[in-house]
Amino acid sequence: MSALHSPIPWNVIEGDSLLVGDSQALTILDCATPSGARQRVAEANAAFIVKAVNCHDHLVEALQFIADGYNNHDVNHVDFRVKAYQVALDALATIKESA
Repeated sequence: MSALHSPIPWNVIEGDSLLVGDSQALTILDCATPSGARQRVAEANAAFIVKAVNCHDHLVEALQFIADGYNNHDVNHVDFRVKAYQVALDALATIKESA
């Protein structure tokens, strides 16, 4: 049995060091905090990790809906195509909102 990951949303926690933490303030990752350009890269990496984790479930659900439609041969139904389009737009909106 595998362990569950820390609960989402994850967040970037800035302070003396650059941390990624979960919704219960548990530190998941301590990012290096060099100075200058390397610090900006570390900050961007932390933000990217948080964005990927927080969007993951929504993206998987969208892809599963679309895959299920193909498996059920629903792709020729207008209702499915409209819903698939909306699911894709919602998933993209989730990504853009977390930027």
